[in-house]
Amino acid sequence: MKAIDKHSNYGYYSVCSSKAHKIEETRLNALVEMVRDKCNGKGFVRFMLVSDTEEPMCILYADFNGKEKLTKLITLSELEDFLKNT
Repeated sequence: MKAIDKHSNYGYYSVCSSKAHKIEETRLNALVEMVRDKCNGKGFVRFMLVSDTEEPMCILYADFNGKEKLTKLITLSELEDFLKNT
């Protein structure tokens, strides 16, 4: 769990409200691995509570060596797609 805590606020997010979307541990581990690989170990995913959403919403804080930065609120699936295609 250390990598998840280092690269996300998921632990806090998942306990802060009963409305927080739960994420399977395997999916979360895969996301953290992608963040570490793509962001040279320095990326951070901040999960945010947003009412009336079907999926967890999050922001990726990272620097892609002068390339595109993603600092807008998106769904977890959109973040996974972004990381796969970057």
